[in-house]
Amino acid sequence: MRHLAAKRAPRHWLVLACFVLILAAGCSKPPPEPVRLQSFSLDSPDSIVDTNLVRVEKDPACEGGACLRVETSGPSKVRLFALDNLNVEDALLLFQARVRSQGLTGTAYIEMWCIFKGRGQYFSRALDTAVTGDTDWTLQTAPFRLEEGQNPDQVLLNLVIEGPGTVWIDDAALYRAPLP
Repeated sequence: MRHLAAKRAPRHWLVLACFVLILAAGCSKPPPEPVRLQSFSLDSPDSIVDTNLVRVEKDPACEGGACLRVETSGPSKVRLFALDNLNVEDALLLFQARVRSQGLTGTAYIEMWCIFKGRGQYFSRALDTAVTGDTDWTLQTAPFRLEEGQNPDQVLLNLVIEGPGTVWIDDAALYRAPLP
């Protein structure tokens, strides 16, 4: 009898330990919300780097009552913003914007380039939420993981359109989030 009781005790402790771990995991704090580093006005082309294809369109469905409209007859890249000296190492950098399309052959998505002097250029694209054809507003996010010691010298934020059609972009912002 004593031998059977000794075998049951470890199972009891294992169940109790699992219960405590599950309870502790459920009581942990949720990860902190991303911090907005910068919002970009798309109500005017004044702050846009490449204004060749863009025009401001007044629309109540747009943040602030206006957004950028891009009409193109073929593949195009619109350089939206260039940022220097962000100081964002050891974080997840997130470029977010709302995008919609009409009559778009191909796809459209946002992208972010991080440039490290003497170490190269690297990009992130929101391909998983790319728009095509006729779409409503779609939130796109291009994430870029920056480890400790990886601080970009410049960050470029673009809209990429891979075919003819019309694309709108609005509510663009850059966020910093803790690494998962």
